[in-house]
Amino acid sequence: MRLESVRAAVATELRKTDKTDRKPTDEPKAVKKDSAKFSSTSTNSAPETKGLAARIAIEPEIRQERIADVKEKISSGFYNSNEFADQLADKLVGQFLK
Repeated sequence: MRLESVRAAVATELRKTDKTDRKPTDEPKAVKKDSAKFSSTSTNSAPETKGLAARIAIEPEIRQERIADVKEKISSGFYNSNEFADQLADKLVGQFLK
């Protein structure tokens, strides 16, 4: 089955990346948090910002058509099909090999 070959390829790549040159005495570095600051002039006066804010305001937070599509696929058994498994495997391998 294709999934077995994908699993083997992923396991091989994980073993390659698992080998590091770190010495046991290396101390882990402190994790820094990302942050961003915007000036009031950049956020309030830019026409692009106002346009984006207007577009976001009219978009619904929950996309009902997408939810209906997923519910239909679940009830039809699509996610348990070989077709879906093959599509998923192809996408995972494609992402992994980038």
